Amino acid sequence: MPGPWLGLPPLPVVDWPEEDGDGDWDGGSGDGEGEGQGEVGGEVAAADREWVAAHHPAPALLHRVDHRCGLIAADFAALEEWVRWARGCGG
Repeated sequence: MPGPWLGLPPLPVVDWPEEDGDGDWDGGSGDGEGEGQGEVGGEVAAADREWVAAHHPAPALLHRVDHRCGLIAADFAALEEWVRWARGCGG
């Protein structure tokens, strides 16, 4: 984790399930058969959304983070809301 070396504050960590044997944590082989998946990054294009819609039938989140600010409270709130929704907990 390079964050502490860069002087960044500690960030929350997601406790992902164990890998499924193919080096992937989503419960599938990349064919969209696994559970929901969230992607967080600085670039989310229409082509990304189109690919996910066509190849990933489970709930998926593509969340853009402003590279000038990094992850901020609003990003964590959006991620938490999506996780609650994907788990069927409302939100």
